[in-house]
Amino acid sequence: MNYIKANGVEAHVHQLKERMELLEEMLREFNEGKSKSFYCVAATLLSVESIKKSIDSAKIIVEMLGIKTEDIKGRAKILKEIINDSAVKERADLKLRKPPART
Repeated sequence: MNYIKANGVEAHVHQLKERMELLEEMLREFNEGKSKSFYCVAATLLSVESIKKSIDSAKIIVEMLGIKTEDIKGRAKILKEIINDSAVKERADLKLRKPPART
């Protein structure tokens, strides 16, 4: 809400679209089938710039190491490590927690 107050609804909608596009890119290029929730949380909590830099860095490392497109597990591992480093810098906790059981 503070972001909307400071920047307006249009800026918020634009930012949400950017986050969605970045999430789609992470899922398309780095999802080995186990990382969808992790990427969703990262796309929600990290800054847009941090997500962009993480994806760009992962692509550079993948290329430098010669990791093939088919090695999706290797690609996912690289991006997840970079995102975790970004989360530490931004003091964001990307761990999913189960809601408490209802009694």
